[in-house]
Amino acid sequence: MDAQRLILETDGAGNLKYLPKLPPNQQFEAIFLVITDVNNLPPALNEGFATDLTEVSQPSVGLIPKPSVEEIIALATQFFSLPEFDSRDADEILGYDEYGLPSS
Repeated sequence: MDAQRLILETDGAGNLKYLPKLPPNQQFEAIFLVITDVNNLPPALNEGFATDLTEVSQPSVGLIPKPSVEEIIALATQFFSLPEFDSRDADEILGYDEYGLPSS
């Protein structure tokens, strides 16, 4: 078991501003401590915390900002405009026969 400290910040509606990047195929137990007054944290909790949450930069805590709808549409448009280099289906590329077995 490995414990790590992570500060999550929410917007006015209570949604996370940024989603943390987590390792795949892992289970996590989370205990949330709501920080109502960052300037008056007990010393034990204040260690390693920025006194102003705006000082916590996105890269320093490994967060990835959510892309906007426009960014997703632009990425999808770019993806679908790429040329098709190989028109074979996935099974043929991987070498599987019609029964899903590796062809020899």
